[in-house]
Amino acid sequence: MRILIFAPSAYILGGVQNFLDYLLPGLHSLGHEVILGLPNGCIHRSAEYLSVHPWNHVVLISNPTGSSQGRVNALVDEIQKVKPDVVVNVNIGDCLEAVATLRASGNSDVRLIHTIHSIEADYIGDLEHYHNVIDGVIYTNRIIRTLIESSIDFESSRLFYAPYGVKVAEKLPKPGVDSQSILWMGRFDQSQKRCLELPLITNALSSSTLNWELILVGDGPQADQLRSGFADAPGNRIRWLGYLPHKLLLDEVLPNAGVLLMNSTWETGPITIWEAMAAGVPVVASRYTGSGVEQSLIDRHNALMFDVGDVQAAADCISLIFRDSELRKRLAFHGHELVKQRYSTSISVESWNRALLTVIGLTPRGRVEPGFILHRANGRLDRWLGLKIGEKVRQLLGKSWRHDTAGGEWPHARFSASVADKENFMVMARASDCQAQYPNSLDSIDQCQDQGAV
Repeated sequence: MRILIFAPSAYILGGVQNFLDYLLPGLHSLGHEVILGLPNGCIHRSAEYLSVHPWNHVVLISNPTGSSQGRVNALVDEIQKVKPDVVVNVNIGDCLEAVATLRASGNSDVRLIHTIHSIEADYIGDLEHYHNVIDGVIYTNRIIRTLIESSIDFESSRLFYAPYGVKVAEKLPKPGVDSQSILWMGRFDQSQKRCLELPLITNALSSSTLNWELILVGDGPQADQLRSGFADAPGNRIRWLGYLPHKLLLDEVLPNAGVLLMNSTWETGPITIWEAMAAGVPVVASRYTGSGVEQSLIDRHNALMFDVGDVQAAADCISLIFRDSELRKRLAFHGHELVKQRYSTSISVESWNRALLTVIGLTPRGRVEPGFILHRANGRLDRWLGLKIGEKVRQLLGKSWRHDTAGGEWPHARFSASVADKENFMVMARASDCQAQYPNSLDSIDQCQDQGAV
């Protein structure tokens, strides 16, 4: 099977990037031809991306005009050149419109898979609009299926769960050092990652007698604001490592951590927690949206958990782990067993393989009517001359939009939900997650084991 995967190249740090690092060779090892399609522009810099995440089979997508129609045209051209059996959309919203355009012309029978890696309204909105174009949806957290089924009329036979995976040894690794270091890694962002709570958590720890150290790995838009929050913290308590190569993080930093802290609002993995558990590092995590329906983290069994935003409870969980060696051992053991059973790279790749083969075997979607294609005027030339001629004149004149953000140059989603819709969606997501059949608590372990959740 020839698989063409479109993904952004603007970011070199993140779970989706690490996921692609094992998925591409994993699918290749199963006999598939896997091509990675990367945007190439001012902000989406494919060469920089490939220097960190190398892959030999790559096509670069350039948009000389910077317009919305230019993105769609560029994707259509690459699909026609590569002639894949399956196109996989990983956060490139215009990919959906490109396949719809090909279907409307009647000259393509390529299958389209829409992947969802985020609990955000935009991605469900794309699915709603293109539900008669998309042949299958692959999601990485079980809450996504719940949200789709409660929001959209989409066939359940076309929904596929394929969790993120990590490398995990058969035996629990021995702890590196008896450390009281707290590792936090990810994007310095407040809306999802809640990074600005970290100074509040360390302030709550400062009254203890623990000799703790906070190690920060990552970068992001609120790095400077986070540094300001730590202005009064003792210099030897906060260690900034910045961006680290993934292998260095896994081989040297993570195994020597005393605890991993994650205080996110929502997650669709998270790979970070699975990596910590694979390394035998105990986890302190918020009850983020996505942790309920997934039914993996069990408080006091394989992690210690606190309510989102409760900085004192987060600090208390960290203190408890550092003071109770038997608790540390128990959390590490059960965490390692969890990733072995449910979140290894081999399980993830095999889940993807089954989904791809199933989609190929399903009845293909019918032809798209030309009127379905969404023609968006990109400027005065389009309004004066029409979309097709306007785009051609723009190319001939060398006119191009310069974008200030990665999402402007190549948007993650085709349809952007309103602020109100986004807020309502998150309220619905939190409610769905809280109504999960089994809560994140030790009392539910026996029930979860009966249902295969632990």
